[in-house]
Amino acid sequence: IALLMRQQNTNIFFAGLESNPLYYATDFYIDNVLQKNIVIPDTIVEIKRYTLSGFKGLTSVVIPDSVTSIGDSAFWRCSAIKYVYYTGSQAEWRTIRIGETNTRLTGATITYNYVIPTVE
Repeated sequence: IALLMRQQNTNIFFAGLESNPLYYATDFYIDNVLQKNIVIPDTIVEIKRYTLSGFKGLTSVVIPDSVTSIGDSAFWRCSAIKYVYYTGSQAEWRTIRIGETNTRLTGATITYNYVIPTVE
């Protein structure tokens, strides 16, 4: 999963829920720092099923307008998610195919036309 955040051409796929390490760990660390906010790279067009499933500490996610599909249960058991920051418009958000069991994602507060702050 760390590759999803760090490499631009990553294709992560979990065959089943139990094959996702977050199913067991529930927390996600990069360089020993607990992650609660995730920025999906703008090279990602599909968030595959189970990708972040079980990430109970996730409170917010930035989803780029390049995403056209969110697989079944991609955000299942993400019980702390409260904010979704989408870089596209509300009309574009509505065109994304969002699979089943992503109610925590769709029930979060969504900000449209979000601009990712640059780090200097």
